[in-house]
Amino acid sequence: MSIKTITILAVTITYVFLTGCGNDNGDGNDAPEVGCEWFIGDNCWKSSLKAAKECLPSSDSSGTLSADGSNCTYENGTEIIFHNPFDSVSLDNDTYSWDFEVRSDSDTCLSYKEVDGQIYLTTSEGTFQEYNSALLAMTCPDGSKYTANGFKILGCEDAMNNLPGTSYSWQPDFIYFALLGTGEDSIQVFQCSR
Repeated sequence: MSIKTITILAVTITYVFLTGCGNDNGDGNDAPEVGCEWFIGDNCWKSSLKAAKECLPSSDSSGTLSADGSNCTYENGTEIIFHNPFDSVSLDNDTYSWDFEVRSDSDTCLSYKEVDGQIYLTTSEGTFQEYNSALLAMTCPDGSKYTANGFKILGCEDAMNNLPGTSYSWQPDFIYFALLGTGEDSIQVFQCSR
């Protein structure tokens, strides 16, 4: 049986949010609060995804997952390196932390990491960072910072297609991971099986 989780802005869609007051973005600096318009329009999350899309494996291809879950290799040479080896038991228990990079032509095309309530998505554009504190706080690759009220933005029109997030599913010998928030279809990062 496959289990699928969708995460919006590193907050599960079960509406589990850290609440509080203010615009603390995790480093003590104030940042402007943005709403639906920011997410629906062109923004740094979407430009980061666009930068990675060209070097990711084709969505109709599948890679071979190593026995120890440390990497996945595609026929075209693309490799997914799991810095935290794939472990379906940890995923089942909701204790797995994503930490991987996609290498194409021996260069890192994309890396994604979750650490202490923060996500880091790095592409050729630079690093997009999202942090969960009183408000969701985002730092764009150019250093600009924004916050958003999680409850408000979940009510945005077409939120599932416009809010940054992830979608993944797994079985003991299979893993799939995609990025959401393009404004259209999700971007498959990888699908791998043993």
